[in-house]
Amino acid sequence: VIEKWDAVQGSTIGDVTERKEFKVEYDTWYDVRLVIKDSNTVEGYIDDKQIMTYKADRPLQGRFGLGTWYTDAEFKSITITGK
Repeated sequence: VIEKWDAVQGSTIGDVTERKEFKVEYDTWYDVRLVIKDSNTVEGYIDDKQIMTYKADRPLQGRFGLGTWYTDAEFKSITITGK
């Protein structure tokens, strides 16, 4: 799920995409990828399978973050690229 934290609107967090079930297997690595298609569109993939698309009503800007909920996780080989 993509969550949006908007300091302009009282520092609230809100989901902007639907939540999708994904069973995580212990001791297994997954390729997780976010692709910024243009200034308003983001696509999400797990192991090359597209799981979501988000189209914003205004250009996206700000920060990027990774997180978990009630679990531990490790992240490796994080790369952020742009033009």
